[in-house]
Formats: sequence, C-alpha cells, structure tokens
Amino acid sequence: MIEMKFTGESMDDIATQIADAAQSLGGMSDRAETNAGDDAQTADKPKRKRRTKAEMEAARTAEAAEAEPTDDTSDDGDTADAPTEPEAPAVPTVDDLKAAGKKLVEAGAPEAVKSTLAALGVAKLSDVPEDKRADVLAAFAKAWEDAAALA
Repeated sequence: MIEMKFTGESMDDIATQIADAAQSLGGMSDRAETNAGDDAQTADKPKRKRRTKAEMEAARTAEAAEAEPTDDTSDDGDTADAPTEPEAPAVPTVDDLKAAGKKLVEAGAPEAVKSTLAALGVAKLSDVPEDKRADVLAAFAKAWEDAAALA
C-alpha cells in the first residue's frame, strides 16, 4: 500500500505538491518499462560458470608464465650480459614437513622422524626453525629411501 500526505499553508501549496507528485509518477511508468527491459536483458545472459580448483590453478600458472619475461635481449637487441642471481630456494612449510613425516610413519619408519627431531632438539615438526626445515626434509627423504630399500 502506498500512502501520500500533502501539507501546506494554502490550497495552492497543496495543488503544487500534487502536481509535482503527479509529474514524478508519470515518469515512473517510463522507469518501470526500462526496469522491465533490464530484467529481460538479465534473463538472456548466461549464468556465470563456477570453476574447479584445477581450472583456477591452471589459470594462475598461465598468468605467472605470462608475467615472466621470456626474452633476454635488451632494448638494442643484444643479449643481456648481466649475470642473474640464482633464486633462493623456497623455505619448506610446516605442512611440507608434516606431509613428509606422515609418509615416513606410514612407511613404517616413525623412529626416523623422532630421531631427526631429537637431533634438532625439538619436540614437534612445527617447532623446527625455518633455516633447518630443508635439512629436515633432506633427512626425511634419505630415511624414505632407506625404508623403501628395506621393503
């Protein structure tokens, strides 16, 4: 329900307000037709398709490949003579350590995990300092090879 209230000092004030309201309402029919057209256009558009994790990862990889420079030439066409710095190896995460430790335990070598942690003086994988994580992964990899050789 729509209710309109007009107040004024005189009938002329109220008549002016009514005329203004009528003019505004007359334009509303045009807006209603426009909005109906918008709804029709929206209905014609296909819905957005959800992407899988694999599709999103592939898109990220493609974007990263596009962002990397593929040309080692400078502006004058000569090859760049400046030596490139080797990339610093990524620091393994605690999740990487946990995954490798779980793999060892499932392979029947939980003592390898315990001895590696004891050698570092830590009680759990999340306590391994960042600068030692690569060493721990290397020790786990060697223990995995040893366990696989025994199996």
